[in-house]
Amino acid sequence: MAPPRLDYSHLPKYYPSPPTPEQTAALLERRRVAEATPLERGDQLEWTGPAMHQDALPPLPYPPTASPAANPHRPLLRSLLSSSGPAFSDTPWTLELVEALQNKTEGGNWSQVWRCRAKKVEGSGEAVDVVVKLLHESLFPVPTEGGDFESDMWDWWSAEWLERKEASNYALLNDFQGADIPICYGYYHFDLPHGERVVGLVLEDLSAIARTLGDFLLRARTAKNDELELEDGVDNLFTPALQAVRRFHDRGVVYLEPQSDDILILKGDNMQAGPLSLIFLDLAHTSTRAQAEESIRKANIRSPPIPINSRPQEPRHWRSNDESWIQGLIEVQAGFECGRAWSKLERERGLLGLWRDVWRKQ
Repeated sequence: MAPPRLDYSHLPKYYPSPPTPEQTAALLERRRVAEATPLERGDQLEWTGPAMHQDALPPLPYPPTASPAANPHRPLLRSLLSSSGPAFSDTPWTLELVEALQNKTEGGNWSQVWRCRAKKVEGSGEAVDVVVKLLHESLFPVPTEGGDFESDMWDWWSAEWLERKEASNYALLNDFQGADIPICYGYYHFDLPHGERVVGLVLEDLSAIARTLGDFLLRARTAKNDELELEDGVDNLFTPALQAVRRFHDRGVVYLEPQSDDILILKGDNMQAGPLSLIFLDLAHTSTRAQAEESIRKANIRSPPIPINSRPQEPRHWRSNDESWIQGLIEVQAGFECGRAWSKLERERGLLGLWRDVWRKQ
C-alpha cells in the first residue's frame, strides 16, 4: 500500500527575505523525512505521461535534417516517443533504479541522478536503459545555510525554477539533442517511496558509450606518465570544446560553467585521431541571454545593491567568461603548460577568434 502523499504546498517557493524560524523548522523537518527514506537500488517509480514541456523533447522526425551540432546524432529510444509511449500518452510506465550516479544533493549538486530500466507497467515491450534526474527540493540547501542571506539567495533556486530553466534550454537546443547534449525524453511527476511527489527528467543513458572529461584526461596523462603537450593532440580537445560553446552562445545559452564530470567524451575517441566528440550535461544552471539580462537589471536596482564584483557580468563578457572557463577546466586536467602552448597556437592562427584575443587587439 502506497504511503500517503506528502503536501508541502504551504511552504513558499521563493524566499525574498530570510525564512522565519517556523519556516526554517518546516524546511528542516521536510529534509529529515526525505533523508529517513533514501532511494535505493531496486526501488521502482511509476510514471505516467504525457510529458510536461513538450518543446523540450527531441525533434521529430529524428535526426533533424539540418543541425549545427558537430557530432553525429545517436540512436533514439523510439518506444518512449511512440503513440503509446510516456511522452505522448497516459500509458503507465515504471522505472527500476539500477545505479546511483549522483544521490547526494550537496556540494553544489541539486538533483539525484540514477541509471534506470524503463518499461510499461502492463503489456509487451523490452525494458530500455535511461537516466532519471530527480529535482528533490526537500534535499536542496536551506536558503540560510550559508549564513549570508543575500549571498545564499543569489545562488538558490527552487525545484520549479530549475525545471523551467533546464526545459527551456533543451527546447532552445532541440536539434542538438543526441549529438552535443543528451536526448531528453521528457519531464514527469514521480512519487517517491516516502510519499513525496517530485519532478524528474528522463534522459538518454550514456554510461556505456562515454566517459567524463576528467576520466579521459586522467587516462591520457597516466598512459604518458606526464602532463600532456601539443604533440599529444590536445588541439583536438580544446578546439571542439570551444566550438561547442560558440554554438550554445549562438542559440542564446550562456553561463555554462560545467564541471569536469559534466562533459562526456565518447569511448574509443583518440585525440591523435581527430576532433573529439563532446557531450555537455546539466543545462539547469546555465542561463539564456534574456535571463542574464534580467539578472543584470535586478542587480543594478537591488537594495541594498549587490557588490560590483559579485554581479552577473555584462553581455559583452558572456562569451569570454565561458571560453575562459572551458579552457581553464581542460588545463587543470591536462596541464597548464599544455594550455599555454595551445593558447599561443590559437593566437597565431586565429581559427576561433576567442573574445579575449579580440580585445587584446583593440
